[in-house]
Amino acid sequence: MSEEMMKRVLIVCLAAFFLLAGAFTAGCTGEEPVPGEEPIPIGDPGDMDDPGGVMDPTAPEENGFEEARPHLEQQLMMETEQRLIDEHLQTLMAEADIEQDDAAIADGADDAAIAVVNGEEIQRSAMVAAEEQELEQLRMMGFDTDAGENQEMMQMLRLQVVDNLIATTLVSQKAADAGIAVTDEDVQDEYQQLAAQFGGEEQLNTELEQAGMTKEDLQSDIKTQLPINRYLDMYLEENLDAGMLDFSEEELRALYEQQQQQAGFEAVEA
Repeated sequence: MSEEMMKRVLIVCLAAFFLLAGAFTAGCTGEEPVPGEEPIPIGDPGDMDDPGGVMDPTAPEENGFEEARPHLEQQLMMETEQRLIDEHLQTLMAEADIEQDDAAIADGADDAAIAVVNGEEIQRSAMVAAEEQELEQLRMMGFDTDAGENQEMMQMLRLQVVDNLIATTLVSQKAADAGIAVTDEDVQDEYQQLAAQFGGEEQLNTELEQAGMTKEDLQSDIKTQLPINRYLDMYLEENLDAGMLDFSEEELRALYEQQQQQAGFEAVEA
């Protein structure tokens, strides 16, 4: 697994609400959710110097493409890794013994089992906690989660939270079967690395507070996530062939043009 992808997985406990919000909003509007990060700004044809005094009209675009090539390859690599993981997860879910209690999901007690995954129960309290984090972030973004016209989307969000809990449980089980475990020292190391990415522990605590989380919540999430990261890392090492990362010129140019078009649309909207 690439370093960038590892960081994205580690930071999911803070950024998951953006991913979920994007997914269910796209689902309701008919748009296809776009995985991964925002397109990286690539090139600026207006900045190219012409030492010969004669401008080749095709040169700026070509230079922009070559400048973007490493980022394009990185994005396609991340998408390939994610696609492989998604396929693996679909296989795990198809092979698993999963029982889901819709009544408990809708209106059960906190300790009610909303799902049983290969004999392991997921309590409703876990769903409520995860769902509340997503709702709080949507409210901070100005989304009225109580409005009647938004209740269908709220129901979709809840179902996505349940699906995420089931998926996390499945991969955690695979990690345990593989003998993968983490220590308190591992958790602390990852916490410090994450704090450094946010510019220090003080800034991280500010972000946590805005996300409705505590330091303990984050460390608990890290303890859950680390074995998953390590299992997925191992899975990719065993199943990701070098040929899968050999991208053609056509693939790179298609992605480049897609990002250029999207950047143009965003500029017009702004």
